[in-house]
Amino acid sequence: MKKFLAILCMLAMVLTLVACGEKQPEGGESAGADTRYTADGKIAVDFWSTWSGSTGEKVQKMADDFNASQDKYFVTVNYNGGYGDTWTKFLAMPKTDWPDIVYINAEKMPDFMYEPGLAKPMQDFIDAEGYDTSNIQDSLIGQYSDGNGDLLMMPMGNTMVGFFYNKTLCDKAGVDPAELKHFPDFVEACRKVNKATGCPTPLAMGRNPIYYTFLYTAEGIKGLNNENGRGAFPTQSMVGSDPLKKATTEYLTAIAELSKDGLMAPFSGSTQDFIDLFCSGNTCFMFFTCSSATAIYNTMNGAYEFGFLPAPSASADGKVISTPAGGGGLFIADNNRTENQQGAWEFTKFLMEDAQTSLFARQTGYLPVTKSTVNDPEYKTYMAEVFTTAQLCMDAQGASDPANSFTPAWPAGMDYATPIYTAIDTVMADPSVSIDTVVATLQQSLQDALDLVNMAKS
Repeated sequence: MKKFLAILCMLAMVLTLVACGEKQPEGGESAGADTRYTADGKIAVDFWSTWSGSTGEKVQKMADDFNASQDKYFVTVNYNGGYGDTWTKFLAMPKTDWPDIVYINAEKMPDFMYEPGLAKPMQDFIDAEGYDTSNIQDSLIGQYSDGNGDLLMMPMGNTMVGFFYNKTLCDKAGVDPAELKHFPDFVEACRKVNKATGCPTPLAMGRNPIYYTFLYTAEGIKGLNNENGRGAFPTQSMVGSDPLKKATTEYLTAIAELSKDGLMAPFSGSTQDFIDLFCSGNTCFMFFTCSSATAIYNTMNGAYEFGFLPAPSASADGKVISTPAGGGGLFIADNNRTENQQGAWEFTKFLMEDAQTSLFARQTGYLPVTKSTVNDPEYKTYMAEVFTTAQLCMDAQGASDPANSFTPAWPAGMDYATPIYTAIDTVMADPSVSIDTVVATLQQSLQDALDLVNMAKS
């Protein structure tokens, strides 16, 4: 009975989320069609940003520079909280009140595939004027496109899942980070670092499911059926069958080995907690996103040499064939205000210019979204002084197959993170637990969550 009631509660929650995602415009399809202007007659562009603090100041500078570069449009930057708060507020508003352009996390991209009417596809603007997208990093094209290869969002923040390494400690232990091609390789590497340097917990991992999903995606493994949810709405989790079952088993087995020897830091904490742990020398390998490069450089303050490398494979013998990208991107709201949408597109193109992509990458630690940004003098200096492996990471993205560069398209309302956290927490708490049982539970939990979403959808 309790299980039945729990399922009913979960279904109610999913129905609410799906209903929000299907919110229709008030007043029919013509609602909100009136162009909005500033007091001095310019076409207004309402830009919702999720950035505050010093990065928010840089985003405002980019808007100011765009406004000064022409006299037809005027961009106003509005901060509406982080990704979650921004998305919740957006869905709760009538279409007539939607902003013109929004910066949101890459994980929201599937919503635009399955819920037409939320965003006007970037591809519409690209096709209308023949805009050349060949300068965008190939892996980003894959991540932000639908099953037909059409861009729905424009990338702005290009992050990469991988690991920071303490070069000073690695050199002392005789460990070459570049040779760590598979996640299970870290078990022996951590033992060497611990023995040679006394580093207490050589491996740390941010509490985020991407440090599992991106690793198996890197070796071309799909987490969902229907081409990872890009070909059609997903109906099946693939954890229960090979090759993902094998990769997951080997991934969790490595975590169990590390935990048994006390070599893995707690799987919890804030971003700054992990950065402080790494910069103190109490961990040597930290699975994180490259977007923390600038923060680590500033916190490290020269105490150790460090670098960052792309994610290895999840399995013990997997070959990395792609480097999936994450981060955040821009979408143009489908608010029916054609002129304001066009202004949002013009602003988007401005943000893709080298001076802007360089500024944003240097401020955040993201990789540039365009290939030509490496020619920007200020970014060259940044690579030489702060993000010394940036070129290597960009080369990895450039070598990626766009068809295998996209992570699972988790449907809106599906809680896929909790089952993954539970699996890792279980193995860390009891390294002797049956890995087969943990993998089977993970599969069942993900499938149950997916079934709920499909039930609500139908």
